[in-house]
Amino acid sequence: MRGNVIATNHFAVPGVAGRYAAGRPYIHHVVGDEILRRCGRSARAVDIGSGTGLSARALLGCADAVVGVDPSVEMLAAAVHHAGITYAAGSAERLPLASGSFDLATMGSAFHWCDQQAAFAEIDRVVRRGGGAAIYDIELAGLVGAPALIEWLRGEYWSSLPPCPHHGAFDRRLHVRRPFTLITSVTLRADASMTIDELVAFILSQASSINAVTAGAVSLGALEARLREGFARHVPPGSSSIARFDVPFSLLRKAS
Repeated sequence: MRGNVIATNHFAVPGVAGRYAAGRPYIHHVVGDEILRRCGRSARAVDIGSGTGLSARALLGCADAVVGVDPSVEMLAAAVHHAGITYAAGSAERLPLASGSFDLATMGSAFHWCDQQAAFAEIDRVVRRGGGAAIYDIELAGLVGAPALIEWLRGEYWSSLPPCPHHGAFDRRLHVRRPFTLITSVTLRADASMTIDELVAFILSQASSINAVTAGAVSLGALEARLREGFARHVPPGSSSIARFDVPFSLLRKAS
């Protein structure tokens, strides 16, 4: 945690859940595949900060039953439905779950929004001895055939938005603590075919864009127009492009 940062839950803002569900590509399968490869299949997994359920869906590749937990009831109402997934409203700092009831806990793109010490205490509480925990993020790394686009986003779009305070990314040197040990820390990669409309929707579903609108710095329509004008400089109209994502991924094991 950095200083006295107060991290707002931008995704609990009314109307954001639908935009999030429509704007986020499903690339989380690379996480489920990596967990399965390194740890084998689990009976029960909990996905903390599940949002609209994309990250919970990924766990079906490595767990028989999944519980997705998120503090936003609106996000959960828009979540992916599957017989193997149930959802519960709750925060990372106070999970509405029984102690020692899970083989695996995951946090995807959520660790930087929570009180990290309290979240780790809850992960320790709900994960059984010998179980695992995976923490990862998803970052747009670029667009195939349009290498300058990511620089435009960094230099002209994201940099123009008001600050969006958070607690910082997972750092194995700071955050790995007993009874957990680090199994691996790698950057996975995933590709997704996306149209300009889908790319714009993705950027508008990010916390930085949501925060700018909620803070009154700019309207949603103005942000969309800015994005479309920028994308038009780099991507042919009506085309689909391969978006490349980096997935910094850390897997931990709890002592037996």
